[in-house]
Amino acid sequence: MPQIGALVLAAGTGIDLGGATALAPWRGSTLIEHVVGVVRASPLAPIVVVVGPRSDDILEQSDLGDATIVIDPEWREGRAAPLRSGLDTMSRFLEIEAAIIIDADRPGVVPEVLVAVAAGPRSSPAPVTVPKYRYARGRPIGVDRSLWPRLMGLEGDVDVMDIVEAHPAWINEVRVDRLPPERVETSDDLAVALKLR
Repeated sequence: MPQIGALVLAAGTGIDLGGATALAPWRGSTLIEHVVGVVRASPLAPIVVVVGPRSDDILEQSDLGDATIVIDPEWREGRAAPLRSGLDTMSRFLEIEAAIIIDADRPGVVPEVLVAVAAGPRSSPAPVTVPKYRYARGRPIGVDRSLWPRLMGLEGDVDVMDIVEAHPAWINEVRVDRLPPERVETSDDLAVALKLR
């Protein structure tokens, strides 16, 4: 069985969430602590967490266990920067064959979906595995190590899903009988997500 790591991206600012989405309150903890807790309940290891804005506050206010923390000084550039930082750190774990990229602003992620995406490299030669929810493809995204150098060359506000969708031959879908995890960018999003959970 290939060893697969988790890359948690937590560099979002949140429109009205105090400058760091990761610090949004979530059932007695923080959003990032919740998401990392979900990842820790899965077999993925190691866990690399990339933080950007208010990194000192995130580390002080959140229990991230034994996760490897990366502080990305270029987070203002856009979504490509934390992805680069995280994959660069993940690449130092030579035993890791693929990484599951998880957004810390999607608290609806569950261990079962992480397991399903992690099984992708065993079931298909395609280098990318995405969950196919009831209505659409979604996240988290599994990426084989062979693609990491290409993704580490991205710049600006390019999202990894943009690259994946541009190369349909890369994609292996795993069916998931549930709705995709909601994204939290505002306090309204947070309120809706809390009601759903």
